[in-house]
Amino acid sequence: MDEEIDLRDIFRVLWKSRFLIIGIFMVAVLVTGLASLAMPSIYRASCTVALGNFSDPIYTTGPMATSLMLSDELLMDAINQLHLDVPPEKFKGFKDGIEIKQLTDNVLMISVETSDQQNATKIVEKMVQIFVNLSEENYNKYQNHLSAKMAIVQENLAVVERGINQTSEVLRNIDTLPGISQEQLELSHSRTLEYLQNEESRHSSLLGQYIELKRQMDVLENTRILATSEEPFARVRPQRILIVAVGGMLGLMIGIFAAFLREGLRRREKS
Repeated sequence: MDEEIDLRDIFRVLWKSRFLIIGIFMVAVLVTGLASLAMPSIYRASCTVALGNFSDPIYTTGPMATSLMLSDELLMDAINQLHLDVPPEKFKGFKDGIEIKQLTDNVLMISVETSDQQNATKIVEKMVQIFVNLSEENYNKYQNHLSAKMAIVQENLAVVERGINQTSEVLRNIDTLPGISQEQLELSHSRTLEYLQNEESRHSSLLGQYIELKRQMDVLENTRILATSEEPFARVRPQRILIVAVGGMLGLMIGIFAAFLREGLRRREKS
């Protein structure tokens, strides 16, 4: 019975102060709504890239590539090329809106959050383009290095193949050489055969080197774009509905607290 009386008393207090509670609730909703409208809309654009696989850790490893993409020099270069209005005092905020995640060993996702809806995608694409241009010189050097090694191996293969053909011809005709004793013939045959085997072994080694270099050349790639987002249409922040909902809940709680506080003060005055 006491609990029932207490509940009735609580509902009576709430009903008595309903206008106060509703008023505080409406004010809270209005204030948070106006505040959320005053906040700038933030849009996100992203780009997923696969790093190159040539021998330069600056451009082919996630942490070092991330450090380069987030460097002040690269970002300032992107800003200047896009003719963006980013004064020095806002540069840190611009940089803080850029996030790079390493999805796999050689795949990065670059995300840009900015209030500039029209240039959001352009910013992330320009960052990647500058990075690719920087890495291209080293990529070309490594590609030329592989090509030069392949050319040398090919030349050596040609020399060894000519030697093998000539030695095989000598070996086939060695029995017909005039004026050679049987003992000299056997010694010459043995040495020629040994030389031929060494040349064939060398040919096999060179061929293996050429195949490996050819494989490296075939899979060699510079940084490339895997996916890029279109111009963002939906903002990611602020979430105005959520802000207003939280503000309304806080206003409702404050209103209920104010109702009981007012009722407590009234009872104290009467007593």
